[in-house]
Amino acid sequence: MDTEKTAQPFDPASFEHVPVLLNECLDGLKIDPCIPHTLPGFTVTRRYRGAVYHIRVENPDAVQKGVKRVTVNGAPIPGNVLPIAAPGETVEVTVVMG
Repeated sequence: MDTEKTAQPFDPASFEHVPVLLNECLDGLKIDPCIPHTLPGFTVTRRYRGAVYHIRVENPDAVQKGVKRVTVNGAPIPGNVLPIAAPGETVEVTVVMG
């Protein structure tokens, strides 16, 4: 097999090529991104239980994994589990990797 012709290059503009872990759990959405260290960040929108989460991930330290801090609607939260929002609510999330 000729891998040069079958391998897909990484395209940061295409979300399906960015491995991001948004695991559903009883308390909300656990966010644990895993990205190439060369990617400075990305945004994604996720609908969950009737709410819309606009998530911006920043990678100022050029790491591949790890969450330094998370803010939800401008307020810091402990850990990396996004609380469940009410149906119809829009949530602005910023995740800083590190």
